[in-house]
Amino acid sequence: MEWSLGPGDAGSARTIRHLITQALRDAAVPGSDLDSAELVVGELLSNVVVHTSGPARVCLSWDGRYPQLEVVDHGPGTEDLPWVLPQDPLATGGRGLYLVAQLARGVSVEARPTGGATITVTLDVPRADPHAL
Repeated sequence: MEWSLGPGDAGSARTIRHLITQALRDAAVPGSDLDSAELVVGELLSNVVVHTSGPARVCLSWDGRYPQLEVVDHGPGTEDLPWVLPQDPLATGGRGLYLVAQLARGVSVEARPTGGATITVTLDVPRADPHAL
């Protein structure tokens, strides 16, 4: 499954988050923690809406047992951002990537030579039938 998302397009981000969450719900082992997965998806999509300067590609795929969400954006690179909580407990930003890293099975960030980054997240939602296509 693949979608495009533009900067500032919060409506499309909500729709994509809903479609991804529904796809996870349809394929997941009953009782899976879809709330955490939806939080991760929402955070990555909101980063596109707020921080990118061009369109992004969002792709959900399954690599065996767990789904992978890939976001390829054209915003500022994220490889140098701290993946820790901000020192100021009242700060309104800076927690998103930390939460993603805590709630996902795995996260990788690759800077793109043309600007932006590719973020690949393995969501902690086991597939009910890991052999299904």
